[in-house]
Amino acid sequence: MREPFSIRFLEQRSGKDRVYTPDFLVSLRSGPIAELLVEVKRHEDERRYELRDAARHDAARLWAEQRQARYFDVITDKWMTAVGLDQFRLIHAHAATRFDVVVAAEIVNEISELGWLTTLSVCERLGAASGLTWNRAMPMMLALVAAGQLRFDVRQALTLESPIYAGSIPNPFDDLGSDEST
Repeated sequence: MREPFSIRFLEQRSGKDRVYTPDFLVSLRSGPIAELLVEVKRHEDERRYELRDAARHDAARLWAEQRQARYFDVITDKWMTAVGLDQFRLIHAHAATRFDVVVAAEIVNEISELGWLTTLSVCERLGAASGLTWNRAMPMMLALVAAGQLRFDVRQALTLESPIYAGSIPNPFDDLGSDEST
């Protein structure tokens, strides 16, 4: 939903009441995240507006923190057309995939003990434990990511060699817009 509502907040610098209207509220059908509150900036303008908009963004983050399974972040046009949005779509497209919870728990425990495994290793272990082919184990692994039991660096394209870790990333946009190298 575009410009879903306005948030009233007190700007500390000026002591004035202000109103901020975020760009989008995105509702998700399934997974651990119910809604994403998003502000979109041009990549080139992100730093220029960072200080000016800090109080607005703090108000939006507070709004999200006060509501379970809701997150706010500023993303850039560059992120939206790059790997980040595709990875987010990929994960949430598999949120409803069913998986054997006993097998999943064994895999998550094994990854916890080892520190990490590659995507290929996780899928091979899932397949071996549940009799699935690699093509059916991959959606199961992504469902575990959507459920917050596994995680990977969503800033990078998911390949067979991508490291997979146990546990969840609390915010789907963590560090996505902070690529300093480009």
